[in-house]
Amino acid sequence: MKNKNKNYLEIPSILMRGGTSKGLFFKEEDLPSDKALRDKIFLLAVGSPDSYKKQIDGVGSATSSTSKIAIVDKSSRDGFDLDYTFGHISIDKPVIDYSGNCGNLSSAVGVFAIESGLIEAKPNEIKSIKIWQRNIKKELRVTLKIDEFGKAEILGDFFLAGVNNLGSPITVEFMKPNDKRLFPTGKTIDTLDIPNFGKIEATLIDAGNTTVFVDAKDLGLSGIELPNEIDSDKKLLELLELIRCYGAVKMGLSNDWQEISQNQPATPKISIISTPKEYIATNGDKISKNSIDICARIISMGKAHHAYTGTGAIATAVAGVIPNTIVSNAVTNEIDELRIGHSAGVISVGAEVKEKDGEFLVERAFFTRTARVLMKGQVIIPKIGF
Repeated sequence: MKNKNKNYLEIPSILMRGGTSKGLFFKEEDLPSDKALRDKIFLLAVGSPDSYKKQIDGVGSATSSTSKIAIVDKSSRDGFDLDYTFGHISIDKPVIDYSGNCGNLSSAVGVFAIESGLIEAKPNEIKSIKIWQRNIKKELRVTLKIDEFGKAEILGDFFLAGVNNLGSPITVEFMKPNDKRLFPTGKTIDTLDIPNFGKIEATLIDAGNTTVFVDAKDLGLSGIELPNEIDSDKKLLELLELIRCYGAVKMGLSNDWQEISQNQPATPKISIISTPKEYIATNGDKISKNSIDICARIISMGKAHHAYTGTGAIATAVAGVIPNTIVSNAVTNEIDELRIGHSAGVISVGAEVKEKDGEFLVERAFFTRTARVLMKGQVIIPKIGF
């Protein structure tokens, strides 16, 4: 952490795109050890809290997909290359949620490590990197191509729905993403009693991140609504937040749904599921019914995600191969990898699940993303209250 001026700090950082998200990436060694000071730095860097909800005084772009930070360090754990911590930053509140991981940004961790010198790579190799994800205390494996200069390959022919340009494919594997009870309540479908609404069935699962799944028709929805339709319906967003928080309490994440709403806005996620339907994605592409296995819309930090979260996709794929869940009940085809029809297009996600003594065990789940460096330099942090 540099301190050349008594009025501000200069901290090395790289702005990265990982999948359909963006965030500021930091090396552990460039940050203060004091957690409260770190959080203040992160909030000022992205421009939160902002009562105007624009993050004008920071590098955030005022969406849940772009108000994020990552901390990366060489790992001291045997067999691991990197340690990675994710922070999801509220736009209008001084809150950073460390309760879960970002699957999309996970695809950028290896690229950042190579670019910042934490890991060496040989020209033209296929590089596999083992990452310890500190938030969820799980192993990630990232595999990417290295170009002739020893840097992460950017150019490629892989299209990721939600990103305009093609890129080089990066495989992200979540190894044994749950070593506890996959369904915290012991049931594949629970019934939640929601104030001023009534009872609603939900699948509560812990895989990738904790996630609450509900059926679109139980909310009076078609399941192919686009983000602007969802976000313009204030009553629907309030209902989804209540369901999310009551689901969190049912899972044992808290005794108080209001505490979840106030202090843990990032997890669990809530996803709206429906059977395959034809629809028009946000880029104008027609998504045919035959090209997908389910339709899904996911809410992130109180707003509809413009595409689909990576960890939400992991949870969806896992729930999709287990009988009698909200997800699998909506799947009408036999699946190898689950093709999720989301607002921006289609994503394919794989999951290897086995049953043992009545419990479901996830061996791994995986998807493909692209990632790249957007900008390198220092973030300037004014010493407000330091």
